Amino acid sequence: MFASRIVSTARIIYGRHPILKPVSPMSALRQTQITSSLVSPTQSTTNSPILSSLAALQSSSIFSNLLGGQRRWKSRGNNYQPNTYKRKKTLGFMSRMRSKTGRKIIARRRAKGRCNYHRIGQNLLDTQLFISDSKMSLRVLGSGFSKLSLSTSSRHFSLSSSVRGPNDDLQRIAEQRERAQSKEANRKAEVKKMARKRAAARVNPEKLPFYQPIETALRYLRAAEVGRSPNEAVISITTNVVSQRGTPKLQGSVVFPKPLKETKICVFTSDEAKAEAAKSAGASLVGGVELIEKIKKGEVELNFDRAFATPEITGQLNSVARVLGPRGLMPNAKKGTVSDDVALLIRDVAGSIPFRQKTESISIAVGRANFTDNEIIQNILTAQSALTRAISDQKAKKPSILGQSTISSTHGPGMVINIA
Repeated sequence: MFASRIVSTARIIYGRHPILKPVSPMSALRQTQITSSLVSPTQSTTNSPILSSLAALQSSSIFSNLLGGQRRWKSRGNNYQPNTYKRKKTLGFMSRMRSKTGRKIIARRRAKGRCNYHRIGQNLLDTQLFISDSKMSLRVLGSGFSKLSLSTSSRHFSLSSSVRGPNDDLQRIAEQRERAQSKEANRKAEVKKMARKRAAARVNPEKLPFYQPIETALRYLRAAEVGRSPNEAVISITTNVVSQRGTPKLQGSVVFPKPLKETKICVFTSDEAKAEAAKSAGASLVGGVELIEKIKKGEVELNFDRAFATPEITGQLNSVARVLGPRGLMPNAKKGTVSDDVALLIRDVAGSIPFRQKTESISIAVGRANFTDNEIIQNILTAQSALTRAISDQKAKKPSILGQSTISSTHGPGMVINIA
């Protein structure tokens, strides 16, 4: 090329003294792009015949097309040469081609590409790929291919794509099938486990090794509690509950014929007839407005367990709400402690013990060591009836069933009994 054969010198005026220094052909060619507004006042292009001839070139040369843009002056040692350019964004990468770092940047940009995934069918003829102005090569990896290698080559860019094949769907289907099989295996294991529990619950308690008749079991329990206070020796029964996952827990209350402790009940009423009925039902404290005033002044000891009221006096109980509320003794219609028939409430509540299932079994205290055998047996039968009633109230497709029952005391062993 003409530019490669140029060897010239550029006259550069430094102050008042002319200095001749050699310049490269590329630097000489760049002199043609100097505009009138950017020419240094100390620099002249007419003094050099070579630069003058280069300046006469048309502006449509390859350098003006590719390297178009404003230039700025930057010092490199003692040479003042236009070596830095403000280029367009489309050709900005060409400014780095002269440096090693710039070439690395260009290589990274060209190597960087996006991976596009395309779904195709088993028959490749059904798939149409449109790529313009580029050469494309399509390589099938095996007959039952999993991926297709798609590469395109062009002068200015490179593109790589990965095409998903039928084997990807087969792998996904295999994973889904494996998960379904594992889930089905777990379900079958749960069903077998529940079947074993139900079968064990139906076994006759008399065939179990720790079975004892109720009378014999109570005799052993009383022997274990000898020398202890009756309040410490509590006899209770524990019944296994077999229920499926998601079945509501058993809960309710039981009213024993022989309560474990005396329940002190207070009744607020201004009706004399209802007050007499409450006293006869077992209420320990009955009163009206005068009782409310005594509680407000602190003259009454609040040692009762439950409190009931009739509807006509509930408005006057607001004055003692701060006293009764924290103790849970404030009568409330929502809780069912306000009624016209307080005698019925007293009979239902006196001696009742709430129960709630927390684990796979439920335990209920049925008596003390100083109770007679008949009293304990009656309490056990009442507790069994309460559990059966709680099962009937369950809202489940398959209700729970009761398993074996064990009787024990505070310090005594547990023995299986038959209360069916």
